[in-house]
Amino acid sequence: MDLPEPNYHHKIAPGTKFEPELDRYVLYVSITCPFAQRALIVRSLKGLEHVIKVVYSLPVMGPINDEGQEIDFFLKMKIM
Repeated sequence: MDLPEPNYHHKIAPGTKFEPELDRYVLYVSITCPFAQRALIVRSLKGLEHVIKVVYSLPVMGPINDEGQEIDFFLKMKIM
């Protein structure tokens, strides 16, 4: 199969379209997602903790009604 090269692959490097800047990049992760855990591991292994901020989404259960169903479910964001 001959597919065209996707145009969304860019490098973050000096002199490119996306230059590295402090406080420019944020990684949004869910604590229940294994792929997010992998992204956090790579961020740590590459030593990018000081460059890329992390926002964790925490699932929060709401109150339960008389039928045993939750009334409200939302994600609480925590910036680390």
